[in-house]
Amino acid sequence: LHAHVATLLDSAPGFPEHFDWAFTARTAPLAFVPGFLHRMKRPIAHHHPLLSPALAAFFGLWHVLAPAQIRFMARAPRRIRDAHRGTQKPLLLLYGGLDELVPADEVERFAARALEEGIRLERAYFPSSKHVRHIVQHRRDYDAHVTAFLASLG
Repeated sequence: LHAHVATLLDSAPGFPEHFDWAFTARTAPLAFVPGFLHRMKRPIAHHHPLLSPALAAFFGLWHVLAPAQIRFMARAPRRIRDAHRGTQKPLLLLYGGLDELVPADEVERFAARALEEGIRLERAYFPSSKHVRHIVQHRRDYDAHVTAFLASLG
C-alpha cells in the first residue's frame, strides 16, 4: 500500500457544505444528462429540454427523501480538508471558469477555507474551460501544473 501524500482535485469539490433541495435539483442533472445523452447516441450536453426538467424533479425529491446521502455529500469538502489539515500533504485544485457543474467561485470558497485552515494549496485556473475539459483544451498547461505538483512532492 502507498501512503496518501497529496491530493489532486480536477473540477471539484462539487458540493458546498450547506445546500438545499433547489441546489440539488439544479446541479445534479448537470452531472447525469451527458451520460444519458451519450447512451442514447445523442450529442453530449449538460442540458436537455426533456431530461433536465425530469431529472431536476427527481433529484429535488431525492434530496428530501435521502437526507443521509445529502449529509454525506455535504461533508465531502470537510473530509478533503480533514485529510490535509495539520499535515504537509499538498492539495492541487484544477478548475475552469466556464464550469457549470462545479463553478469556479465554489472551488475558490473551498480554497479560501482550506488556506484559513493552514492547508498547503496550489491552484490551476483555466478561465475558458468547462467541467473537466481543461485536460483536453489546455493539455500542455494542465500537464505542466500536474508535473510541477508531483515534482514538488520530492
